[in-house]
Amino acid sequence: PTGSPTTAAPTTRAPTTAAPTGSPTTKAPTTTGGTSAPTFSAVVEVQSEITFVNLEISAFDDPAFEATFRENYTAAVATNAGVATTDVTIVSISPGSVVVDTVVTFDSADFSGDQATTEAAAVVFAEKIKDNPAAAINSTDPAFNAIAEASGVTATTPAVVKTPRTGSPTTKAPTDPGTLSPTGGARTGAPTTKAPTVDPGTRAPTASPTDAPGGGG
Repeated sequence: PTGSPTTAAPTTRAPTTAAPTGSPTTKAPTTTGGTSAPTFSAVVEVQSEITFVNLEISAFDDPAFEATFRENYTAAVATNAGVATTDVTIVSISPGSVVVDTVVTFDSADFSGDQATTEAAAVVFAEKIKDNPAAAINSTDPAFNAIAEASGVTATTPAVVKTPRTGSPTTKAPTDPGTLSPTGGARTGAPTTKAPTVDPGTRAPTASPTDAPGGGG
């Protein structure tokens, strides 16, 4: 044979790796509101017994009289104390002439949260009851004032009771958006590797014999 076989060396392509299209991103958890500081307030009570000296307890057998008396008394005390009618409590009305056991509540929430102002207002009203009980229950209703003037009014020395209060702090739970999906289209971000491609390798030898073997002349 006149042609020697030729061999092509195999060629191997290096593997290619697709870069990740996007790494996952995680947002830090955000806390809304946080923990609020405790709120402080104070309640001051003025406790007293105001006596209508010449008023008969039997007058309260009439439900209409009792209802009107309670309404006018509560309104008068609230006005002179500078509080709401809901802050005046008639604990009891008992005989001994007529003794009205009364509690007036001064809440710092009604005084812009100022405890010192709250306490001062309570002390001023307590002094008024002690020094001039008739003035402490002076009413805008003439009929009630007439009862008080005809009866005469006395009072025990009021007790001023301070009760500080602390509000519990409130905490809002943090809100966490969690982990976002990776960005970058359909790919998830994990690298992908293509398998190496190899050329067919060794080519088969090609021979072109010019003469048949063993040929004669």
